[in-house]
Amino acid sequence: MIEIVYDKQENTEDNIFAGITLPKNIRQIGMPTGNRRIYIEDYVMTYLKQLANPNSTFARGAILVGEVQRNGQADVIYVSGALAAQNLELDLEESTFDGETWSFIYQEVKTYFPDLEVVGWFLSRMGFSTSVNDMIVKLHMDNFAGPDKVLYIMDALEGEDAFYLMDEEGLRRQSGYYIYYARNEAMQNFMIESKGETEPERQSAVEQKDEAVLRNYKKIMEERARSVRIEREKCPDRTHESAVAGGVRLFSNCSVGVGHCGIQQLSNVGKSRTCVGGKRSRSICTGATDGNGHEEE
Repeated sequence: MIEIVYDKQENTEDNIFAGITLPKNIRQIGMPTGNRRIYIEDYVMTYLKQLANPNSTFARGAILVGEVQRNGQADVIYVSGALAAQNLELDLEESTFDGETWSFIYQEVKTYFPDLEVVGWFLSRMGFSTSVNDMIVKLHMDNFAGPDKVLYIMDALEGEDAFYLMDEEGLRRQSGYYIYYARNEAMQNFMIESKGETEPERQSAVEQKDEAVLRNYKKIMEERARSVRIEREKCPDRTHESAVAGGVRLFSNCSVGVGHCGIQQLSNVGKSRTCVGGKRSRSICTGATDGNGHEEE
C-alpha cells in the first residue's frame, strides 16, 4: 500500500467529516475513500505486530477496542486498544465466542480500557495472505456484526495487512486507513503488564537444527517422489519398491525430535537407482548395490 506521512489540521473532504475531530499527526496507508474512515493508534500497531511476529507459526488474534464518531454523513472508527484473544489461537475452526469468552473479554476491556468499546477484531495467519475465507467471514458476521465493526488481518511473512468492513455486499476490503499518534497511556500500561505474552519463546539450537533437518528431509522426499514418477513408466515394479523401502528406512532411522539424523545422512536419500531400460526384454537399473557393495545388474 501507498504510505504518506504528514501533519493534518482537519479533514473535511466534501464537508462530510464536519463536526468530527480528526487526529492531526497521522500516517496514511493506501488511499482511503468513502464516508467511513479507520484510524488505528501507533501503540496498538506495535502490539499487533508483536502478536504477528514471523516466529509465531500459528494463528493469533486480538480484540480491538476504541470508539466510533458519527455526524450523520460519515463514520470515523478509532482503534486505540487491543487485547490478545486466547480463543483465536492455533485453529480457527475450533475458535468460538461463547458466553464465557465474551464475559472474559468484557472484563479485560473494563480493567484496561474502561472508556472504550469493542470495535472489531484482529487476525494474524502467517503465510495465508490477507484474504478472507468463508470461515473468517462467518466468525465476523456471528460475533462482530454491524457496519462499524472492523476486521484487521496481518500476514507478517508476506509483510501485508488489510482492514475489512461490512457493507451491503458483505465483508469488503478497504482501500486504506490511517495510523495516528497519541500518548495513549492505557495501551502503554497494558503492553507493560502483558510484556512477554506477545513474544514467542526462543528456540534452542537443537530445536532449530531439528527443524532444519525436517525441512531438508521433506525437500529430499519431494524430489524423490518426482523422480519416482518419471522412472515408474520405465521400471515400475522395482522403482516403486525401492522408493517405498527407502522412505520407510529413512523415517524409522531419523529421530527428528532429538536431532539424531544429520543433514549429510538425509542427503544420501537423494541417490536413487536410475532406470536405463533399452529394447531388451529385461530392464537394467544402475546405482543399486548388493550386500557386498557391488553394483547389481
